[in-house]
Amino acid sequence: MSDGAGTVERRGSIRQRGVGWDLVKEVFKTNLTRRLKRRSLRTIRLIAVDEYATHMGHRYMTVVLDLETGQILRAAQGRDAGALIPFLRTLESAGAHLDAVALDLWPAYRLAGPTVFLLVTVVHDPLHPVAKANRAIDATRRELPHAANIPPRKVIRD
Repeated sequence: MSDGAGTVERRGSIRQRGVGWDLVKEVFKTNLTRRLKRRSLRTIRLIAVDEYATHMGHRYMTVVLDLETGQILRAAQGRDAGALIPFLRTLESAGAHLDAVALDLWPAYRLAGPTVFLLVTVVHDPLHPVAKANRAIDATRRELPHAANIPPRKVIRD
């Protein structure tokens, strides 16, 4: 059965049950909180920290993953050190001994890790350095014909 918006309802769907998305979200949050309370943070050795935009690049969340299990350990509003340091302190107080933290090049994250774990190895996500290098190569490639005074029609374009 179609709802007119191009989606198909299945038997037992949220709409048929009369349950709103707010309730579903609350159930998931409660379940995640309960599961994380039971999980020992002491065994965590490798984490990854990244941010993602929640509203068209204007609001961000910081996400921390356990790289060995793939489990989300923390999601917090913002992409500053204040979104990360409280969780790092929680790991420290739980007795976790981090071997490495995978980060992108966002300055707030680079500064937050060593603030709590002084001797942790920081591994950078290769996406951002490679993207910056590619942009620099493209800019140089575009400037070379102008610098050599080659007429535009003789330049091979991609």
